[in-house]
Amino acid sequence: MFTYKRRVKEHWIHVAVLPAAESRVLADFSSSARPRRLFKRPWTVGHLPRPRSLCSSPVIGFSLYQTHSAIPTRAKSPSPPRNFSSLPASMAPTTQMTFAAAAANGVHGEGKPHRGVRQQGGYGVVKCNPLLAEQKTSLRGVVAELLACANPAKPTISLGVGDLSNFACFREAHGFGRYVAEAVSSGDFDGYPPSCGHSFARRAVAEYLSRGVGEEAGGRAGEGDVFLTCGGTQALHVCLTAVAGRGCNVLLPRPGFPPYEAACELNGVEPRYYDLLPERGWEADLARVRLLADDRTAAMVVINPNNPCGAVYSRRHLLQIAETARELSLPIVADEVYAHMVFGGSEFVPMAAFASVAPVLTIGALSKRWLVPGWRLGWIAISDPFGALRQVKVAIERMMNVTLGPTSIVQAVVPYLLSSACDEFHKHVMELLEISSNSVYKKITEIEGFKCHFKPQGAMFTMVEINTSELVGVKDDMDFARKLMKEESVLVLPGSVLGLKNWIRIFFGAPVGILEEACDRIKLFCERQQQYTITSCVGFPMPELLPPTTPPFIV
Repeated sequence: MFTYKRRVKEHWIHVAVLPAAESRVLADFSSSARPRRLFKRPWTVGHLPRPRSLCSSPVIGFSLYQTHSAIPTRAKSPSPPRNFSSLPASMAPTTQMTFAAAAANGVHGEGKPHRGVRQQGGYGVVKCNPLLAEQKTSLRGVVAELLACANPAKPTISLGVGDLSNFACFREAHGFGRYVAEAVSSGDFDGYPPSCGHSFARRAVAEYLSRGVGEEAGGRAGEGDVFLTCGGTQALHVCLTAVAGRGCNVLLPRPGFPPYEAACELNGVEPRYYDLLPERGWEADLARVRLLADDRTAAMVVINPNNPCGAVYSRRHLLQIAETARELSLPIVADEVYAHMVFGGSEFVPMAAFASVAPVLTIGALSKRWLVPGWRLGWIAISDPFGALRQVKVAIERMMNVTLGPTSIVQAVVPYLLSSACDEFHKHVMELLEISSNSVYKKITEIEGFKCHFKPQGAMFTMVEINTSELVGVKDDMDFARKLMKEESVLVLPGSVLGLKNWIRIFFGAPVGILEEACDRIKLFCERQQQYTITSCVGFPMPELLPPTTPPFIV
């Protein structure tokens, strides 16, 4: 690290230039180029999200230690701290919690240090990042809670998590592991891979994504436009970090995929939700998109094929989305983790086919289509024929330089997995998924109080609306899922986790026999709850069935 003195309009500042791996969140500059202090203390650290003049070299940040008047004096500026561990607590990320609430929860509040009472051994409570201190509802957390309350008298059937690899019928003719074993045995992939991925693997992804995308559309990605990540989750975190800074907002679908909301919160980005309309095949409400967008909107996220709804968007609707994004000057983050996982006559059209209309960042992964979620390999591909995302591309490169990507031995098998050699395997999986989907749809539509607005066309989920007014003792979707698990040991995901109250998400990627048994248990549970609307548990008529002259009966 080295420092130098620089004059910015009326102020002299001391600037510390840091290598990319050591840069921190530093003070930003207003349009007048005058440094704006983010904290009350004289020692502050901030971040320049998109550095310009200071970053002609491989540097992504600067440090503002103290601002001086325009007239130089002999007073010596404080020396910068020798390492980041000695930085004041005021440099911790900001929080939405009040200071009192932060103190009660064991975190730093309002950027000020809060030291706990020293315990035996000399240490108080070590404070954590305030963004991680509050209890949040997460998909995995809800699934763990539901699994813990299963009925021990009945085997658990989980329809909550989308993992086809749990069932041997889908893994038939899989055999992908032997190629990883060969890569391990060769010893050629024991070293660090390049930060953005091996060139042969990036090239294979680019070629795979270019199928079905005409050259005239301008959406074909090249090797240099692809970045390999640790699964789709890292890909979405990198995308949102690169396109949106603190104070921006991102448009997310509702119902949607919870990790997008979590990524926004961790980056100080506001998630704004546009609705998916069940009566229109879960198409996006583009009128709502236009109302939500403003000059702080950084991107629009589109999930197709859709998790959790099972919808596959038509070419017409994707063009409408692209035209709306162009109208609002927004890039599209296209989550296509379930790409090509369609059935029932549906066609998958990649969002990159409309890159000439709006720039696209495509997120993909091996996890779903190849049934290897534990391998943790995903990617980001940029389709940008007009260069609108050139700054974002540089930001992604810098992110990958400090976070690194997937293991090299998995990258070694990417060219084979993305080749046509796996086409028969994919066809087999889709045939089984279509049979399972039809079975679940038929069974669900027979349950009174359930409504499935749309038959799934892709992915491996369907959304079902619950009429809680017909189920006595069931308050909402969370209560339904808990009681169903306690009585029948069937796990479904409450729609509240996905942004849609009194709905549930059902995973249909299981053998038909298991799915039918699960649906039968759900039906029995609902019938028991519906019987309580006729008689009470002690055999007396419910109040609404008594004659008008009879005083109300309290059960």
